[in-house]
Amino acid sequence: MPGLLPEKDLISANGFAVYRGICGIGRSLLRKVQSTESVDVFLLVWNVRGYAVNFLVLLHDTTPFCPSIRDAMGTRVRFTFFTRVTMSDKPVVSLFVQCLVDSMYPDVGDAMVSIFDTLRVPVDFPEQQTCCGQPAFNAGYRKEAAAAAKRFLDIFESAEVIVCPSGSCVHMVRHHYPELFKNDPVLFEKAKAVAAKTFEFSQYLVDELGVTTLGAYFPHKVTYHDSCHLTRGLRVDAPPRKLLNSVVGLEFIEMKDSDACCGFGGTFSVNYPEISTAMVDEKIENILACGAEIVTGCDISCLMNIQGRLSRRGEEVKVMHIAEILAQGQGHGQGGAQ
Repeated sequence: MPGLLPEKDLISANGFAVYRGICGIGRSLLRKVQSTESVDVFLLVWNVRGYAVNFLVLLHDTTPFCPSIRDAMGTRVRFTFFTRVTMSDKPVVSLFVQCLVDSMYPDVGDAMVSIFDTLRVPVDFPEQQTCCGQPAFNAGYRKEAAAAAKRFLDIFESAEVIVCPSGSCVHMVRHHYPELFKNDPVLFEKAKAVAAKTFEFSQYLVDELGVTTLGAYFPHKVTYHDSCHLTRGLRVDAPPRKLLNSVVGLEFIEMKDSDACCGFGGTFSVNYPEISTAMVDEKIENILACGAEIVTGCDISCLMNIQGRLSRRGEEVKVMHIAEILAQGQGHGQGGAQ
């Protein structure tokens, strides 16, 4: 939908208020998507959201981010940080919150904090964080992406560990930040250092903390979607399965071609809606064929795409981020979190 809310009009508007207003529009439209047959409504949601993110990148030096996540979990984060940091030998985890989690799915961030609290892992939440710059980078706006990346490095440079509930955002930091600053020796070294301590949520739990059992209870049939950046870019596929297989009552079912792309790809779904729809329909057929009640994954963007199409088709399968499942009924399993 070219011409919808041009960037130049956004830049001249009233900063943060406009950005939050756009996100509010996005949330309202997202709710309508679940009950409509029109693909155009879904595209409108993502287009509005995309402009909001690009706007945020352009205002990177003045605009605080993640107010909805801060409101949803700020008290718990501060409580965890100040009560656990001196009592734990684990590094303090700085939360890197994906844009879609902040604006549309804050329960995912809350679930992540709940799990870290159960594990007695101290948590910090830098409220100044903004978009990592991935939308701009993928669209070819390297200068704007570098501006967002530099801000990210400044904010998270002092963090002990950085954890994000999104494989695609972590892939951006790990692989593309050093690329963006390859001609700047100082920022290149800073980018490499930050990249080395940035992890996707399930990856950090299993590979770094050695946690595979959280004492969660979720009596449902669940299948897992391997998102592209997480699986191919970060080579993470075993950790989510280890965590899901440890959930009490959960029946894990592998779907056919679980690592096939869902067709989202950010602006790809906007620019090539027919191809995107065909891809997500194929994914949904595989989900239905395996008999699962719930489809989960580690990237809310993929899950949003799958959820929207499931709803438009009138299917009963539900979608949940893996953090939401792992936070269900914690302590139910023998011995609680391990």
